Amino acid sequence: MILPVWALERGGCGQICIDVRMLFSSGIGSYIRNLVPRVIRELPGWKFNLMGDREELTRWEGIDREKTVITDFREPIYSVREQIALAG
Repeated sequence: MILPVWALERGGCGQICIDVRMLFSSGIGSYIRNLVPRVIRELPGWKFNLMGDREELTRWEGIDREKTVITDFREPIYSVREQIALAG
């Protein structure tokens, strides 16, 4: 995995928010299920906020629960409600 220079220079003091609402969808869901745990492992000093259906995310095995916070976010993808919720 290639990390940006600023991420390496900081030595791990950041927070990343990842929209994982399509976690169990085919296609992009497979990508999310494989990539997100790897990113979490590669950035040991960072914290991760995973946005999606809390019930689905609690069933997801393979993520480091100590490094992640789950934000219940169920707004429809590509919707006006999504944009309003993210802005507020």
